[in-house]
Amino acid sequence: MKNDELNIESFEIIEEQLYFEGKSVLEGGQYPFNKFVFIDKIGEGANGVTFKVFHKILQMDQVVKISRSNYQKNLLEAIKNSSTSISDVIAAVSDAGILGYPANTSYSVMPLINNSISFSDWISCRDKLLQFCNEYFEESSFKSNSQYSGQIIQSSLNLSISLLSTYSKFIKNNIIHGDLNPNNILIKDSVFNAEVLKSLEEYFKYQNGD
Repeated sequence: MKNDELNIESFEIIEEQLYFEGKSVLEGGQYPFNKFVFIDKIGEGANGVTFKVFHKILQMDQVVKISRSNYQKNLLEAIKNSSTSISDVIAAVSDAGILGYPANTSYSVMPLINNSISFSDWISCRDKLLQFCNEYFEESSFKSNSQYSGQIIQSSLNLSISLLSTYSKFIKNNIIHGDLNPNNILIKDSVFNAEVLKSLEEYFKYQNGD
């Protein structure tokens, strides 16, 4: 099987271990993740699939990413991403390897980013907050006397500056992200979080009579 034909949907968790097409994944003929408890699949994209795991020895949550594209290229990226010089803007890789089954598939291990929200969800949360301010406070985000809407717009500007600063570090350290999109950019410790987004969705659902 060619790596670009790998069906990432065939990865599954069985009894807290990782399987592919009903068989245990292997590295050097052995199961490589004995230190981990596989909990749940938390992401899937063009480059692969990610799982939330629990490290039995370190007693902490981590992420295992299985890559579906060119495994040699992904290993080079994993090496770059292990640098401590960019650990403030990217989840630093702590371990990596090549699976023998499925063949020519790389994996990497990195910390789980807690208290985070994807950029796409952040935008959705911001837009719903602006809509709430418009309906509940009768504010307009384009008027200078709009107290709450103004703070939300200011947060958007601050985040834009932060994203540009982060991307400049990628360029400085010669990091090329193969699948950079709003779904895999994580915003940490934001007031726009998953709980706020859920509350807003429930509010508008109620308002719409759904």
